[in-house]
Amino acid sequence: MNKIKIMSRSRSESPQALLIAGALVNILLLPGAGTLLVGDTRLGTFQLVLFASGGFLMILSMPLMFILVGFFLMPVAALLMLGAWVWALVTSIQILSRLNNGR
Repeated sequence: MNKIKIMSRSRSESPQALLIAGALVNILLLPGAGTLLVGDTRLGTFQLVLFASGGFLMILSMPLMFILVGFFLMPVAALLMLGAWVWALVTSIQILSRLNNGR
């Protein structure tokens, strides 16, 4: 009976395992993916785009180091990726506080 009850919950009442998985994916694997997993598509998409654009700039800056442009792009790319990770970390803390509040 409990399994049926868990499966019939609405999207706003995520099971505990989904909230924990979302927080772990956000922190350990890919910033934004855990936010998408929990159901916040707008926020997760922004986090993913920020992280991906930082990764793209990081890859782009490596061959450009030979003409000294890459030395300026790499810190910008690192800050974008770090910013996305910190944002995902804060979102994960909010997800886990939702778990503690029982929402």
